[in-house]
Amino acid sequence: MEKFKVYFDTKSGYLCDRYPKDIKASESSPFIEVSEEELEKTYSCPYGKFWGVKNKRLEMLEDVETQNSSEYKRIKAEEEIYSLKDYLSSTDYVVSKLNEARIVDDQEFEKLKIEYAEILKNRKEARARINELEGELL
Repeated sequence: MEKFKVYFDTKSGYLCDRYPKDIKASESSPFIEVSEEELEKTYSCPYGKFWGVKNKRLEMLEDVETQNSSEYKRIKAEEEIYSLKDYLSSTDYVVSKLNEARIVDDQEFEKLKIEYAEILKNRKEARARINELEGELL
């Protein structure tokens, strides 16, 4: 199996010629050897993380500097809001079902309230969290 050299900075662990620091590799830079599959993974990573060398192994590490930035916090809050709104949309059928049952049959309504109690609780928590996050974004 062919091995590839991955150069890195000894102090920080950042890979050379990669996001986020773009440290230039030189012939004297330390390196580890990895498979092509491992090498390919290092060409991308989620925002707020970086590929580095720790204990002579490739690892995806937390980019604390980025994660402490207001931009990162805003993006993560927006992602969470989107996810929570998606959850609310995917469970809207429960509210419709309950409303219809309430109009037609009180006993069925009470039965459905028990059946969907967990979803109703989660929806309430999701709305509260959305309001909290939206308040932080203002």
